[in-house]
Amino acid sequence: MDQRAIIDVVYKSAIENLASEMSALLGQTLTCDDIQLLMTSKADLFSNHCIEESILTHFQVSGDHESLGFMLIQLPDAVTLGGTLIMLPEDQIAEQKKTGQFDGDIAEAYGEIANIISGSLTQVFQDRYPKQLRFIKTKTETVVSTKIDPASDQPFPEGNYYLASFAINLEGHELHRILLIFPGEIFDLENEQTATDAAQSQTTTAATGETSKPEPEEWGGQPTTEATTANTVEAGETKGAAATATQPGVEPAGPPIILMISDQKADADPFVEILSSAGHDCQVLTFQDEVKGLFQQHQILGIFLIMAQVGEKGFAAAIKLQAAGRPLPPIIFAGSKWTRSAVLRAVKYGAKDILILPASGEDIQDKVTRHIKKAS
Repeated sequence: MDQRAIIDVVYKSAIENLASEMSALLGQTLTCDDIQLLMTSKADLFSNHCIEESILTHFQVSGDHESLGFMLIQLPDAVTLGGTLIMLPEDQIAEQKKTGQFDGDIAEAYGEIANIISGSLTQVFQDRYPKQLRFIKTKTETVVSTKIDPASDQPFPEGNYYLASFAINLEGHELHRILLIFPGEIFDLENEQTATDAAQSQTTTAATGETSKPEPEEWGGQPTTEATTANTVEAGETKGAAATATQPGVEPAGPPIILMISDQKADADPFVEILSSAGHDCQVLTFQDEVKGLFQQHQILGIFLIMAQVGEKGFAAAIKLQAAGRPLPPIIFAGSKWTRSAVLRAVKYGAKDILILPASGEDIQDKVTRHIKKAS
């Protein structure tokens, strides 16, 4: 299998995965279809694929290659997704789409969705791609394609880019497409022809009488064959079987614990002191620590997610928990300065209850008594 075919297969898996994760985040079924995978240039991208006011999200790529990638989505679609996440009434979503307003809670909520997408890409590339690549969402900006000069370096320079374009569908909403754009060299595709070059090459070979057919899925190529689909399915089934095989078949050997996850370990100290005095074993992790190993080692009775500041980092940690691949115990989100939209988002991310900080020992123990069962 050549390098381009490998990247196409990985991206198809990534798009399927992010559809599942976005559905879980939104609490509604979101599907992705009409996937188009091709090489393109900046000029072609903004001339033919992105003609409306759009939200451009930057992804920092690190690992075996380091660069910047991007995601484009039409502004009304970003409003719809962000508004759906924070359970904004339909009439308010419609009004903000009409006015083109993209700020505040909606913009922040859309940032969470972009985090999900970058995390999904990272996970699938770790599972399916031989090289190490990580994708981290950094910033967003609004762009209008008709105002972009192809010769400038803004919002990114001209070059050879790999484009994954797919339609998104959410019940009750008319949405368009998401475009994922990454420099070809990130995937060792710097010498791949762009769509325009491929079309010109086909014209030249036709004029000279030579026959040169584009590969399936390339610009002008045939649809994916049944054999290709079978190979993709087989790869997916192999992955699923491997995941099943790695599920532990025995009960965790370690003692039952209550888990504290905090952006700063010191913030968890009062929780540990109070719960330890009540006879509970506790374990503290930071937002960056891996959680899967603990689920294999211990029966986790409950989780306190402690945020020094209620916001993106804490919610990203909650998403990481959801991706642990285990049934989760009750999760109590702790933080100060809760807003209505933040509470709604916490519930979306699996919060069983909210604890307002600073909290007394009685408050903390009350949450444990109410939600966390004793070890089985």
